[in-house]
Amino acid sequence: MEASDFLSRAKLGERAFPGLVLSGISLTGADLKYFKLANAQLTDVDLRGANLTFADLSGAKMIRCDLRGAHLFRANLRGADLSGAILAGANLHAAQLDTAVLVNADLRAVHLTEASLNGAKLSGATLQGAHLTATDFRNANLSGANLTETVLSATDFTGANLRGVKWGNSHLLSPIRGVD
Repeated sequence: MEASDFLSRAKLGERAFPGLVLSGISLTGADLKYFKLANAQLTDVDLRGANLTFADLSGAKMIRCDLRGAHLFRANLRGADLSGAILAGANLHAAQLDTAVLVNADLRAVHLTEASLNGAKLSGATLQGAHLTATDFRNANLSGANLTETVLSATDFTGANLRGVKWGNSHLLSPIRGVD
């Protein structure tokens, strides 16, 4: 689908675009609330400040996408591939990221409060300054991740691979699980 076709159909109120393929388009600040983009292939898409609240991006491949400051409240990103994506400052409160791939992703200062990342792959990811209150990292791979200056409260790391994680200056507000 051409970018102009997607934009005109969205403007007319269409919200379901499963398997959508887009490349090199700017959707900065776009209102994509409740959009169904399961298994979409988005390459070099600029989604800075976009509203993706309750969006379904399950299984999506979001290669080199810029989601800085995006709103992904309760978004479904199960099994999505966000390798190398920029999500700095994004709101992922209560988002579903189970089995998502976030290898080398930029997650600086993200809000992952009550988010689920069960079985997610976050090796080499930067979560510096992230808010991780009641975040579920069970069985996730965080090897080599940067968790410096994070806020940790009731965070669950049970069964997670934490080899080589950088924890410097993290703020522990209440007990966390799964860390020795």
